[in-house]
Amino acid sequence: RQGLLVLAMFEYTSWWHCLDAWQLAFAVKSACGVCPLGIPASLFTQSLRPYATHPPLTLPPPPHPQPRAQGFRSVYRPRRAGAVSFAELLDRVAEIDPELRVRFTSPHPKDFSDAVLRVIADRPNVCTQLHMPAQSGSSAVLAAMRRGYTREAYDALVDRVRAALPGVALSTDMISGFCGETPADHAASLDLMVRHAFDAAFTFAYSDRERTHAARHLADDVAPAEKLRRLGELVAAHRAGLHRRAAEERGRTHLVLVEGASRRSPAVLTGRTDTFKRALFADVAVPGGLAPGSRPVRLAPGDYAAVRVVAATGGALRAVALARTTLTEFVAVHGSALPLARAELTPAELAAAAELLAAGRSEEESGTLQASAG
Repeated sequence: RQGLLVLAMFEYTSWWHCLDAWQLAFAVKSACGVCPLGIPASLFTQSLRPYATHPPLTLPPPPHPQPRAQGFRSVYRPRRAGAVSFAELLDRVAEIDPELRVRFTSPHPKDFSDAVLRVIADRPNVCTQLHMPAQSGSSAVLAAMRRGYTREAYDALVDRVRAALPGVALSTDMISGFCGETPADHAASLDLMVRHAFDAAFTFAYSDRERTHAARHLADDVAPAEKLRRLGELVAAHRAGLHRRAAEERGRTHLVLVEGASRRSPAVLTGRTDTFKRALFADVAVPGGLAPGSRPVRLAPGDYAAVRVVAATGGALRAVALARTTLTEFVAVHGSALPLARAELTPAELAAAAELLAAGRSEEESGTLQASAG
């Protein structure tokens, strides 16, 4: 179905919030009437077990091997013989319909294997917006958290992802004041935020969670006031990078899935880019396709639109709608669903920019950063 958003957890994230491959297949079956694994409806499960604990399926050998990302360890057992890898499942979901835009969240960084990155690169309808929770920029804190990787491994993974998926948007989670975190550890976290300039960050001050290793075995020894101070510095470091990235958006063309009218004005439409940025643009007649001479149409929820950014803030893109299109047409014309290189704005687009900026700060603008003391 055009524009359907499929959300799924990776298979080995953790036992308490894991959405396995069967559950994603169930979600697709429920929404589309098609099961990417060919599983009878009676065999679907709603349990939260990692998918490799399910009985193996009778399937052809997977085309995408599923090793973990280089430099990452896992406490979970290897996948069983015949189990469906996430890379294979993602490929099959994307194959259902080239107009089906597919997103997934929230994996542990170890699950961004080369096979998964290859599927994302090969399938234009798999969005290039990835959530890669770092939690800390210090190898010592990561070891105390039992994350299964070092700072160096995380940096190397981000570099591989950006090399494999040019233009990818990355988001992360960060914790300030974890048990035993020193000023040097905190400085390493700030360095990570500056180095990678994430498109979105969810930052939290540490607090005990019952029945976790940290709550049972580690001392919550960073003062609450110090946690909040460090949290503020993480937020500030992220915002600095966010503003730098926003400046790079002006003049870019994005493929946007139209969601409907903005909450502030029925004359303004809103939607999401492939990179999950919120775009705002006037509800006016536009060409019905990218081909010259296309008949004018009005955009509706569920349509894809090509838009050019005229102004950008940390959390929203103000844009001019260029044409209604399809995901397939946009990719055929431009080579991918990623945003295009920056172009000079026309006088009409500059006038639209002034009008949009005069409308004031959008209600969606704060959606790319969340800070919490909880």
